[in-house]
Amino acid sequence: MSDPTRWWWVRHAPTHSKGFVGWTDIEADLSDIDRIHALSGLLPERAKVLTSDLRRTVATEAALRRTGWDAPDQLPALREQHFGAWDGRTAAAVEADDGERLARFWQDMAHASPPDGESFAELANRVRREIEAQNETGSGDVVAVVHAGVIRAALAVALDLSPVRALAFDIAPLSLTRLTWYGTENGWGVEGVNMPA
Repeated sequence: MSDPTRWWWVRHAPTHSKGFVGWTDIEADLSDIDRIHALSGLLPERAKVLTSDLRRTVATEAALRRTGWDAPDQLPALREQHFGAWDGRTAAAVEADDGERLARFWQDMAHASPPDGESFAELANRVRREIEAQNETGSGDVVAVVHAGVIRAALAVALDLSPVRALAFDIAPLSLTRLTWYGTENGWGVEGVNMPA
């Protein structure tokens, strides 16, 4: 059996946005130095490191970085769900001019997509492809500083959940989710979700 791949999934620091924030490239609030330091201490000293290519994950990774980490790979495949025409807008603003479509979205958040955006199910599929590609390339520790939707998608992969069930997870900013891939014969292990939030 090959060595396991240990995934350390970290949600980026908070943005304090009140709207749909998917591909909108906004800053993270990195002012909670004590929490960032504590979280960094939970992460492995040496690891392959992944982020999305959005500033809130890149900056959070830089704040958490351990000296033995590889330079991060910034992957568009690990972006948050794309909310299309609604990205960066509040639900109230969207409801005012696209109320019927927003109502359909709330009724089926796993499969409905905003205009020019993607559904959570589509997000889950692209994240699955990236996880499988990473698992094929090697073993060891992988730190992925990403978005809440991406971590929900990773849990869907590990637990063989439908997109609807994966959306039940509440993933807090600056929290850690631990998953281990033991190979095709033994599958996934789950060490913890949403820690230490």
